[in-house]
Amino acid sequence: LVRIAPIAPGALFLAAFALPAVHGSGPLSGREFSALDLVHVVPGLASTRDAAWQTAALRLAAPFAVSVGVAAAWHLLLALLQPRHPLHTASGAYLCAAAVTLAGIEIARGYAWPLAGVCAWLFGAALIAAPLLARLAAAGKGFNSLGRSST
Repeated sequence: LVRIAPIAPGALFLAAFALPAVHGSGPLSGREFSALDLVHVVPGLASTRDAAWQTAALRLAAPFAVSVGVAAAWHLLLALLQPRHPLHTASGAYLCAAAVTLAGIEIARGYAWPLAGVCAWLFGAALIAAPLLARLAAAGKGFNSLGRSST
């Protein structure tokens, strides 16, 4: 279990790449899209009669989806080869920010519960953030709120 923990977040983000993550809008409002769908579907959506801002949002979603997939693969690879590398931390921070951003967008759009892909992204983000928060808590142990030693 200890050897699986470092690779779990990257693997979870990669697996979530194929799970439904966002709800469609406009003529596609009844459809759910995975990050993989966004990469394949968005180029063909230029002919729809969506508002300009909706088309722009969809065009921005595809590179975002690809960047999350690349960051997840990079995070997984570095977890296996160089877990203390600064880019491992940077890719983890990017994945956490992407998960929180996507969940926030879905909630702001009025969806009470995010889809499976977003839930998987959030769980992966929690797995990335947990060791960092534990280290921060351990570093602050023995100090009061003013930063003075309590011993």
